[in-house]
Amino acid sequence: MAPTRAIQGQATKLSRTIHGLDYDAVNDEIVAPVYEGGAILVFRGGANGEEEPIRTIQGDKTMLLGPQTAVVDAKNNEIFTGDPSTGSILVFDRMANGNVAPKRVLRGPKTGLREVVGVAIDTKRNLLLASSKNVLREMTGVLIFDRTAEGDTPPLRVIGGNETGIGRSRQITVDVERGKIYLGVQSTNYHAERPYLETMPRKDYSWEQRRDEGTKYRSLPSWSNDSKGFVGVWDVMDNGNVPPRAVIKGVLSRIVDCGGVVVDPKEGIVISADGGQSNMYHVYLVPQFFTDSYWERKQAEP
Repeated sequence: MAPTRAIQGQATKLSRTIHGLDYDAVNDEIVAPVYEGGAILVFRGGANGEEEPIRTIQGDKTMLLGPQTAVVDAKNNEIFTGDPSTGSILVFDRMANGNVAPKRVLRGPKTGLREVVGVAIDTKRNLLLASSKNVLREMTGVLIFDRTAEGDTPPLRVIGGNETGIGRSRQITVDVERGKIYLGVQSTNYHAERPYLETMPRKDYSWEQRRDEGTKYRSLPSWSNDSKGFVGVWDVMDNGNVPPRAVIKGVLSRIVDCGGVVVDPKEGIVISADGGQSNMYHVYLVPQFFTDSYWERKQAEP
């Protein structure tokens, strides 16, 4: 089916690598981080065709290098962006435009942030959630901070470890009313090696390793018999090497490499964006996920 609208063309300033889009329903705006341009673009919600952004955050003062994800906090009028190129989360005023400095920067060894590929805000509990990969398995997963954290501040909690099943993940969102985290997990396999050592390809490193197609880094949690991706659900108060409270996974789900996730609590829907071998959007009707009784029953299970 053809799209209803398409924002594309030279004037949009969009480039090849656009990940982690967000839609601000309160102000009817679309926010797009541009990895290759080191920029955050903001479009009208009804933008179409070769339409210029209404605001652009870009320049040396912004400290943006390669942003891969962004989310709008309409309640506090801020934009949070994760920049894996610098291992940081940068916070801008929602109306920021041009070469402007961030309001806050969260970065440093104590934060545990490295390759930040997803950010979400829980406005009810005043929390900042980030999906990030680290050189340590136990620090790879979901990092939970106070919403206003800045500098080299350690996370309040970390959901990471083999039993979480989080080897490579991407986008993250939160059901604020029920305090549930939804994470798009690409694979359970984990390896800390990068394809490049400084500026040169690492010796004996193959594309099969990067795609987790080999056995060297195969890593399965006790609750799964394959390393394929999934949508995982955790509670915002979870901490440590804990398995997800619910998953959407398996052959019938058609999920191979889940890179994005969004929820519609009102309609009881979870939508995943799958890359890898399928390149599909999957829509799941799971109204039970958005009822307190379901999670209370799950909590009571042994």
